[in-house]
Amino acid sequence: MKTLYSLATLALLSVAGCATTGGGLPDRDGPLGGKVPDVSVEPTQGSGTQFPGRISAAALPGADRLAHRIHAEHNGAIAAQVRLCVAPSGDVDQVDMVASSGMAEFDAAVVDGVGTWQYAAYPAPESIRVCENVTVAYRAP
Repeated sequence: MKTLYSLATLALLSVAGCATTGGGLPDRDGPLGGKVPDVSVEPTQGSGTQFPGRISAAALPGADRLAHRIHAEHNGAIAAQVRLCVAPSGDVDQVDMVASSGMAEFDAAVVDGVGTWQYAAYPAPESIRVCENVTVAYRAP
């Protein structure tokens, strides 16, 4: 099954995932002072459905703005689980919260951020959606 994996391994809250390449995240002069957060995306259920590969960075700009709070209140690491549906065009069609992180602002940042990600287009009628539950984990720099 094609899954949503990125570059480096991240162990977080008993969920192994991968760190992004950092594309689309703040640069050295950004709000995090040159430190790049880790965002991992891990499917939370096995299925036979082919899920398209992500072609954009797994950026969460809203979570980046919460980095200091995540560091202070959650020891720098937090995760939420969402159900993500992708249209044949590769656009995210729907994102629903499945399991909250316990921090409403982070949950909203995940839903907003994941909603902007882009996936590989796949051949199917426009009415078809491919959906998968994923855990989105964030580690503040």
